Amino acid sequence: MFRQLVEQLPERQAQVLILYALEFTDSGIGKILGLAPATVRSHRRHLVNYANRTGWKEDGETSAAA
Repeated sequence: MFRQLVEQLPERQAQVLILYALEFTDSGIGKILGLAPATVRSHRRHLVNYANRTGWKEDGETSAAA
């Protein structure tokens, strides 16, 4: 399920998600990807919005309403 989510995202958001899942900080992700920490936070905000819109759950399941 995680792979399906990653494949649906824009490349940069997918990169941020993978690194965040590996417990990198915003600063660490920014250094790896050449982004400012604020840009990384923006990508994470978009990911949360996407998850809320699609009903994506942390355990990899979608809600019945999705």
